[in-house]
Amino acid sequence: MEKLKSFGITEFPNESHLLEKLIRWAEINTGTYHLEGLAALAEILCLEFKQIADIHQILEPKQHQIIEENGCTKLVPLGKTLSFQKRPKAPIQILFSIHYDTVFGKDHQFQQCTQTRDHLNGPGVLDAKSGIIIILEALRLLEQS
Repeated sequence: MEKLKSFGITEFPNESHLLEKLIRWAEINTGTYHLEGLAALAEILCLEFKQIADIHQILEPKQHQIIEENGCTKLVPLGKTLSFQKRPKAPIQILFSIHYDTVFGKDHQFQQCTQTRDHLNGPGVLDAKSGIIIILEALRLLEQS
């Protein structure tokens, strides 16, 4: 904390607030092909990033080709690609890139978080959803510095 204060950062994220946010996001099913869940989280992410970004884009991805159990191929839609930028002409640029889907489909049994004293287990908790929160908080701290 002292190191951050030396950079002029005086407000720090509230750990319990971040944990609550992570649990809320993790319990939104964002399986790769679950478009309703992906759209719900995308809406939340747009609201979060609009607080710190100047440019927002929502892009339609190409359809994804899958092979069905019978061996036939099928094109399926994917969730939208979200892009946020801050000061695009600044001399130093940082790129953060992450997915917001999970491998757990709409009907998968792994939908809820469980918490012990030391661990949180839930869909997307270890990688993408916690990673997005880290990116958001890093950007907020960069803005403060």
